[in-house]
Amino acid sequence: MLDLTHDLWRLTLHGSLAKCPQKDKANRVLDLGTGTGIWAIEFADEHADAELIGVDRMPIQSSWLPPNLSFEIDNVEDTWTWAKPFDYIFCRAMIGSIENWPRLIKQAFKHLEPGGWLEWSQLIVEATDRTGRSVTVAPNFKKMMEDAGFEEVEETQVKLPINSWAKTSGTKY
Repeated sequence: MLDLTHDLWRLTLHGSLAKCPQKDKANRVLDLGTGTGIWAIEFADEHADAELIGVDRMPIQSSWLPPNLSFEIDNVEDTWTWAKPFDYIFCRAMIGSIENWPRLIKQAFKHLEPGGWLEWSQLIVEATDRTGRSVTVAPNFKKMMEDAGFEEVEETQVKLPINSWAKTSGTKY
């Protein structure tokens, strides 16, 4: 599913991996929530002079790596310990994965070179909101139903294990 989502992004961006105008000049790149690592692998292949680090909580990345890419298993919501700053931080498909977005964004800012770039998928939220097809509407369903006249509305939230992450996360279903 993660690789399919990556392919959809490539199609949406007309073959490009990212929107960052500085992507071709990036020297040190961090991929937050790298997942399978497909974005980082392809970016590393296309930008052989850049150093890339992909970080994720789960070790589901490919074992084949371009020489300019490394993967780290870590929680991006914990305090970042990288000593050397990045000039490009990439974060995509992490909606619903981060508890404290302001803290994550502050850490990204702190770990960027002056003039560095943070790219994340907020554009999807904005685009779907503009078209009237919001991807963030689900938390409002209960109130919408009550406003429409439904009574005794029961809301149940469940985790949906749709990829291999669920098998390695230690979460019981």
